[in-house]
Amino acid sequence: MKILITGGNSAKALKLLTVFKEHEIVFADYGDVPILKTADYKFISLGIKDENTTSHQLLKVCLDEGVNEILPLYPFEIQNLENSKTIFEEFNIQILLPLMTHNLSLIKDVNLSNNIVAIKNGDLIYGDKSLFELHFSENKIIRNGVFYGNEKDFSLFTI
Repeated sequence: MKILITGGNSAKALKLLTVFKEHEIVFADYGDVPILKTADYKFISLGIKDENTTSHQLLKVCLDEGVNEILPLYPFEIQNLENSKTIFEEFNIQILLPLMTHNLSLIKDVNLSNNIVAIKNGDLIYGDKSLFELHFSENKIIRNGVFYGNEKDFSLFTI
């Protein structure tokens, strides 16, 4: 599987290398990005940031790169992709986001004592099973996403 992770210039995005180690990863960001390609990942530019055309930009890159899944990390992308979910599904591209009607908080300050939990189609694909069971196993609304937190609560992982 090939996954596009936005915010690729950030250290937080790079932390997701361990989460999606079974995937071929495309890190993408707006503006200049490093020219780097390895067997496991590469970086690409999304061009100039334009919040009015975000979904279009991301869909074009997904199609050009042969991406199967996308994980948006910028809050403005999350809302845009939520509104454009149907078109991505028509091209068999899964957006790894929960239903945003769930009112999840978006955290920006990553505390290293917190844990990353990744959920895909309702199943834990990375992270602590006990934390997943505590926060997500009974919640059928949250079927996809990457979250960051601890025993008290979890928030959607964003940058």
